Amino acid sequence: MHVQPQNTGERVFAIAVVVFGLVCFSYLVGSISASLAQLRSMQDTSQIWKMRKFLSQNDVPKGLAIRIEKYLDHRCAQLSEKMRRESVPILKHLSKELDGELQASLTVPHFRVHPLFQRLEEKSSLTLHRLALHAIDHGSYAALDVIFVQDERSTHMMIPIRGQCQYTVRGDCSRVCDNGSFKVC
Repeated sequence: MHVQPQNTGERVFAIAVVVFGLVCFSYLVGSISASLAQLRSMQDTSQIWKMRKFLSQNDVPKGLAIRIEKYLDHRCAQLSEKMRRESVPILKHLSKELDGELQASLTVPHFRVHPLFQRLEEKSSLTLHRLALHAIDHGSYAALDVIFVQDERSTHMMIPIRGQCQYTVRGDCSRVCDNGSFKVC
C-alpha cells in the first residue's frame, strides 16, 4: 500500500496541505508568543497596582507615594533599556582575573574624575582592577533621598555617574535632586 501521491492532482493536494499546516503552525506559535508578551506586560501592571494599593492601605503620605512611584517608573525604564550583567549568565564562568578586568572596564572610566584614581591607574592598573572587582558597588538614588548628614562619619565614597550634582550647605541633611544628583540642603 502506497501512502504517497500517485498523480499530479494528489501531489498538488499534498503540497497544499503541507503549506496550510505550516501557516497554521506559524499562526499558533505567533499567537502564543503574543499572549506571553501580553501576560508579562499585565504582570508589570499588576505590580504597579499592588504597589499603589500597598501605599494607600498603609497611609503613606501622598508626596512620598508620588516620589516612590516616579522613582520606580524611572528605575524600571532604566533597567529595561540597558542590558544588565545578571541577564548574561555565561559571564559567571569568567576567571577572577577576566572578571576583574571586565568590572574595571565598566567602572574605571567613571573614576578618572578623581586624581587619586587617575594616579593609581597610572601606577598600578592591577590594583584598580582588584578594587573594581571587590570594593565597588553600584546604587541609585531617588529625588530627595537623604545621602548623608552633616558631621556623620564617612564610611564610603560616592562618584555620581549620571545626573547633575549641586552641593549647597543650608542645614543638616543631603538630598538627591530630581534628576538623580544630590545636594546638601
